[in-house]
Amino acid sequence: MDFPISLSSPPALVTKEDHFFNACERADLTAIRFYLEDPGCNVNAFLHRDVYPASGSTFATQDVNGLNWASSLGLVNVVELLLASPRIDPSRISSINRTTCIIAAAYRGREDVVRLLMRDPRIDMNAVTKNSHTALACAVLTNSIKVTQLLLCDSRVDVTIGDGDGTPPIFHAVFFGFDEIVGMMLTSMRIDPNCQNNYGGCPLWSAACFGRLKVAQRILASGRHIDTRKTHVPGSLPWSGMTPYQVGKLGLTRAKISFESDEGFKCARAYGSVIADLILAYEKNPTQVQNFLRAQREDPPPPPLLLTC
Repeated sequence: MDFPISLSSPPALVTKEDHFFNACERADLTAIRFYLEDPGCNVNAFLHRDVYPASGSTFATQDVNGLNWASSLGLVNVVELLLASPRIDPSRISSINRTTCIIAAAYRGREDVVRLLMRDPRIDMNAVTKNSHTALACAVLTNSIKVTQLLLCDSRVDVTIGDGDGTPPIFHAVFFGFDEIVGMMLTSMRIDPNCQNNYGGCPLWSAACFGRLKVAQRILASGRHIDTRKTHVPGSLPWSGMTPYQVGKLGLTRAKISFESDEGFKCARAYGSVIADLILAYEKNPTQVQNFLRAQREDPPPPPLLLTC
């Protein structure tokens, strides 16, 4: 998802809704209170704006309202004021990207705003964007560790919701090599370390395929039961029907899609082979491998709170 990080100059401020949105962006609390009390102003209206996407300087049209934009910017005082108004509907979803206020805050890693929004019973914790990403998935995609932990420990959050390919949030952390988030997520008993997407891939399989060595180490050292025999669905693709060991050992060219250079690709293939050797050792003596990996990392034990959520 390409959520905007800054607005271009808006069109001429000719409506009350434009003025209200501008007040939210500027954190003008006096003006915000004025329009909240004005029944002629639609304070939940989504306005189309040309914005600068996070990935570059080109313009893209998005629809945002005051609450969503303030949440994205991390304006806690504005969000708190808006939520206190009975006229504000925090469950509103934008029509273009299907973004909600908590998705916007999670994507930008706004921990304080996410914490505030989570206290409001009107918030849909499992709303999805047009790409089928929940707030949890957005936090994982942007490596927002604290926001991920907040959402992970909320029983209302469905940690199994996948995107169009049935890919749960933990897969995003694996693909991008966010090993700390992977390790944290595996301390939650609500997350199945052997979950599979629609193609049969599991977290360990993906780590081996894309050469994510630190992620694979986190998975194998997690203390959870790891099924190393999970296979990709049968088919005509080179990696079809392969186990994590096989896909890591053979260094399939699929890994090249996640690297910009041939050197990065070669490195991934080398790591894939190392991961395969770790898997083989794990199959023979899981406890020994877990202890070895934990000693190498020298990380403290996971927080007790996460173990129960």
